[in-house]
Amino acid sequence: MKEVTDATFKSEVLNSGKPVLVKFGAEWCGPCRMLAPILEEVLAAESANFGIVSVDVDNCPKISAEYGIQSLPTMILFKGGENVAQFMGMMQKEDVISRVKEVI
Repeated sequence: MKEVTDATFKSEVLNSGKPVLVKFGAEWCGPCRMLAPILEEVLAAESANFGIVSVDVDNCPKISAEYGIQSLPTMILFKGGENVAQFMGMMQKEDVISRVKEVI
C-alpha cells in the first residue's frame, strides 16, 4: 500500500481517476498495524475498482487536520476528489469491500 504525504495527497487522491480509500494511521497505533495487511488483501482483490493509500498522521499534520482525524485508524473514501464516506476502527476484509462498494 502506497503512503502519501502532504505534498502528494492531491495528485494521488484528489486527482485520481478512480475512487481512493485513504487509511489514516500511525506507527505507534496497534489497530492501524493490524489493519494494514487486511487493506493489502482488499487492494489485491479490488485494485481495478478503487485504490488504497495510507497517510501517517504524525508525518502529515496538514492533511490530518484538514479532514479532522481524531481517532485511529480512520479511513476516508474519496471519489472525484470529494470525501464520500468515512469509516473508523478495525474492519475485516469483507466489511471494507462491501462498505466501499455501497458508495462507489
